[in-house]
Amino acid sequence: MLKRYEVNYYLCSGCGSLETETPYWLDEAYNVSAIGDDLGAGQRTIDLMLRTSALLDRIALPAGAECIDFGGGIGLFTRLMRDRGFNFFCFDRYAKPFFSDRYSLTTMAARSPEVVTAFEVMEHFPDPAQDLQQLFEMRPAFIVATTELFTGQDASWPYLAEGTGQHVFFYSPKALAGIAGRFGYWLALVGGLIVFVGRAEIGRLGMTADSLRNTLQTLARDNMLMRHGLALFVRHQRAPYEFIQREVEAARLLSVDPASQER
Repeated sequence: MLKRYEVNYYLCSGCGSLETETPYWLDEAYNVSAIGDDLGAGQRTIDLMLRTSALLDRIALPAGAECIDFGGGIGLFTRLMRDRGFNFFCFDRYAKPFFSDRYSLTTMAARSPEVVTAFEVMEHFPDPAQDLQQLFEMRPAFIVATTELFTGQDASWPYLAEGTGQHVFFYSPKALAGIAGRFGYWLALVGGLIVFVGRAEIGRLGMTADSLRNTLQTLARDNMLMRHGLALFVRHQRAPYEFIQREVEAARLLSVDPASQER
């Protein structure tokens, strides 16, 4: 690990997940000031924007519903989603959200988002039971995640990412189902996205389980999610600054003096 530590990996006999020993090297692993070895970050962000915007559009997420990108890094995904009219905020313990500094959070306490995204985050959790609790305790209607699943790959698996030292837990499909059940959610795999759906929480959005299952099943077929995402992108390009202009106007109104705001 990090080209200097010998680290043990353990296979869970219960769920079939893989994890490292207690990761004592994390402070060193996160002592980076740039992208480093994550050379696909830009393309991955664009891909996730297309897929997530398609998902939220097709489930008819209400306008203005709060969304938090957990582990949002430099905030590019949050910015791209806000450009498309979704009310996203960025939260990250380690990175500065350069692209969404006006819409970044220093804590998630007392937040009640309808959507939480966690892209390439879960494999970083040194204590998944506790770390996942942070996501589910907000009781969002949807948690949308990505992580490569462990199904018995050997030591040559690139996702182990020993060079970065940041990937420490690798979930099996059985583990994902167990996580969903533990927190009262159900699990859907949709076009490369892992979607945890709150059984009770979707009701406050006026959604029913049956209609939602049908929508997600349709999106999971024949690359439908990405095709819809690309169609939305073309539509967006006809007026790419529509939502940006709204935010500029909102920022202008917030810049007036306090007395004016009180009036």
